[in-house]
Formats: sequence, C-alpha cells, structure tokens
Amino acid sequence: MMAVFRISGYLSMSLNLEHTPGADPRDLEVHEQRARDIRFDHSVPGKLKRRFAGRGLTPLGSERYELEQAAQLYGEMAAWREAAGEEAQQAQEFRQRQAHLERMAAQTDEAGAGHITTATDALEEVEGSD
Repeated sequence: MMAVFRISGYLSMSLNLEHTPGADPRDLEVHEQRARDIRFDHSVPGKLKRRFAGRGLTPLGSERYELEQAAQLYGEMAAWREAAGEEAQQAQEFRQRQAHLERMAAQTDEAGAGHITTATDALEEVEGSD
C-alpha cells in the first residue's frame, strides 16, 4: 500500500504534516522527526545557528534545501527497512530515489516550492516530489 507524506507550512512557521490513511507507523515517525528538524531550522534559534555556525549549509527556502530534506526522508525510510530486514526491494528503491534527489539538489539554485512530498512507493511519481 502506497502512502504519501507532505510537509508544508514551514516557510510561514505553521508546519503541517499530511499523510494518507494507513501509513506505516515507522514511516510516520521518520516524517514527524524530519518535520521537527525542519521546524527547528526555520525557527529563530535555528536560523541563528545556521547563520553563525552553519557555514556552507543550504539556504532555507531553496529548492536545494527541499530536495535535500526529501532525500534524507527516503534515506531514513530505507534505513529502518534495512535494519529490520524488511522490504529489501523497496529499501533499495528508496536508496536510488535518495541518490537521484541528491543529484538534483546539487544542480539547482532555484527558490523552493514550500512543501516536501515523499511516497512509500518510490517508483510512483508524486506531484511535487521532484
């Protein structure tokens, strides 16, 4: 069963995590943690940390930042599957998706879309995931 996750609202500090019903609780946990990290990045303390201690960090609000966050999500969803010895084919597809998003991130300097969308079916193209 495919589940779609979307993290949005972080540019305006009104973070919202949406997901389709029936999502695996472990995937939901990964997305909730990433949403907390994204919220921190966009908070005043997070911005100060990035400004004074984060040389070389990807600018907030950029497409590169969003692609990197999506890549991390796919990596983390693959990691729990690998650790549990479950869904090896899907974990491999997530690793491929992660690498693809990392390549895309390295090649862009555009403004972000304001949302990060991932799906538990890595072969399914989801609007806004690329």
